Amino acid sequence: MKLLLAFIFVFMLSHKNYCQNKLIYGFDLNAGVSNFVLNKSSTLYTDKAKNWANANISYDPQLAYGINLVAEYQLNNLLSIELKPGFMAWGAKNNITSKLSPPSTFSVELTTYYLSLEFPLYVKYTFLQKDKYKLHTYCGGGIMHTFSGDFDVTTQTVGNKVKVKPNLNFQTYYASIGIGSNILLSKKTDLVIGIQFDTDAFFDSGRFHDFGGYFGIDKMPINYYMLNLNLGIRLK
Repeated sequence: MKLLLAFIFVFMLSHKNYCQNKLIYGFDLNAGVSNFVLNKSSTLYTDKAKNWANANISYDPQLAYGINLVAEYQLNNLLSIELKPGFMAWGAKNNITSKLSPPSTFSVELTTYYLSLEFPLYVKYTFLQKDKYKLHTYCGGGIMHTFSGDFDVTTQTVGNKVKVKPNLNFQTYYASIGIGSNILLSKKTDLVIGIQFDTDAFFDSGRFHDFGGYFGIDKMPINYYMLNLNLGIRLK
């Protein structure tokens, strides 16, 4: 992140007079899916690797949605910097069954719902410009602050369902890549449509789920990924 900020600062200085710089404001509405993957680089996994071998783990995506405010600084006709602080509601479902012999009917279903604030920064490149629309791609990353969450835990053999309200307050880094289009609505207004992929799989995020000791596992280390469709407005 520090290297990215340094690059942006140097680029802005070197291109100060390249074109008329502009600030653009707006917002994005986001809807898509989020899911988890097991973080096998975490010590929470490697310290219990032989116990993880006793469990079959699968993941089901959950609905993700949110809103971002947008401040875009145009460096030139092709490049710009976007700051997009926002709010996301997201989660996923873990399904865990035993692989022990003899076969067991015991299984655990863990459904997670998160509420998070995010603070991403992107470099955007416009690769096609027409009178009525533009096409762009972008990449970057940010910090996600998760401040609330619900966990629904169901054990099939016991038949009980427990709803847990944990005290969540942690930050993780993530990376993003996306592609989109600006469609001209008026001289001062664009409609923006895009698709974006986010993940913290490049980082040991420290995110885990309490697993209650089932299968000899206390904590399940996880990374996430999210695929969203974006619809927004830009005011020039």
